[in-house]
Amino acid sequence: MSPATEEILFGVFSNCHDKKLTGILNYTILFMRHYLYSNKLNEKSISLKEFFPKVEYKYRLENIK
Repeated sequence: MSPATEEILFGVFSNCHDKKLTGILNYTILFMRHYLYSNKLNEKSISLKEFFPKVEYKYRLENIK
């Protein structure tokens, strides 16, 4: 089941009881916003091939599992 737009924007998930999953999703959304903002600021293109390794690196760095 996909989260609603409001849930993504505000990071509040009404039907999710798993706090760890909610934290990971919020972290991913926050990092994605940073990635989009910094690429736009630097006039770089957006690439999923570039984003996924970066977010995986951040997970390992922050020890998120």
